[in-house]
Amino acid sequence: MKKRTITTLLCLVMIFSICSISAQARWENTSSIELGISYSSGTVSWTGSIMGHSDTTKITANYTLEKLGSNGKYTVVDTWTGLSTTTRIILNSSGSASGTAGTYRLTLSGTVQTATYSEPISSSCVRTFS
Repeated sequence: MKKRTITTLLCLVMIFSICSISAQARWENTSSIELGISYSSGTVSWTGSIMGHSDTTKITANYTLEKLGSNGKYTVVDTWTGLSTTTRIILNSSGSASGTAGTYRLTLSGTVQTATYSEPISSSCVRTFS
């Protein structure tokens, strides 16, 4: 019973740690973007998913993980650059870094390309862990 409760609680934490961005109003070539941040035992982990429309020819992405300092400003924890695919979807882009509990921001910047247009994309997700 205790294992089931812990497992259920962990699943809920993961579900609430995902930022899903509907792309209908924001972009022409991008269907969706999902960013997630989690924290466990001194490790901050992130995931990112970008889905282009059916005519997408290339997706590129750069991610930056930042931590909010006591001065109210974010400082860079780590960056992951040059991620790309020539398929319609980037799935399971992920990374991790050592860290302590606190407020983290994951920022995505990149492009979604078709044969005729290269569309810049950007998004971010903020989560606090104690």
